[in-house]
Amino acid sequence: MKAVLALMIFMVVVISMVVRAEDTANTPDAKVEASLMIEAPLEQVWDQSLDVRSWPEWIDIVKSSSFKGQALTLGSTFKITLKVKGIPLPFKLTVCEYHEHQRIAWRTGGAGRGLTIARSLIYEDKGGKTLVTSREEFTGPMTKYMFRMISEDEFTSIHEEWLKDIKDRVEGTR
Repeated sequence: MKAVLALMIFMVVVISMVVRAEDTANTPDAKVEASLMIEAPLEQVWDQSLDVRSWPEWIDIVKSSSFKGQALTLGSTFKITLKVKGIPLPFKLTVCEYHEHQRIAWRTGGAGRGLTIARSLIYEDKGGKTLVTSREEFTGPMTKYMFRMISEDEFTSIHEEWLKDIKDRVEGTR
């Protein structure tokens, strides 16, 4: 009887630890966000800003990209290499959220890697103009080391520059 009781207590403790881990797994350890108004209709901004293959041509931080599909959609995977502080950073990304003309999100990393990075672009129709918000969430024990190498201000600047590149591309100034 004592062995059964001990086993039940052990199971309750393990289950509560798993539930707590799942609860905190969805809470980012850090978040960076920037927004920018673009003088173009939402559909045009959406289409041009999500042309992954062309990113290296007009998004300064993107040094290479590859995507085998026709258009990004839920479950799509693609690769990009960013150059941050002179260091090439390759990422394999998976689209984890897709609401056409509203929001797209992709992530890299995951369990066992120590760092999950989730990036989303949110599009809002503002009557012929489009407000685009770029948000990045960092989760995992490696987050604190990431932010020691690249400050929150530097991450914010990366988002602002990416949005400015989208604006320049869509508005025809690039």
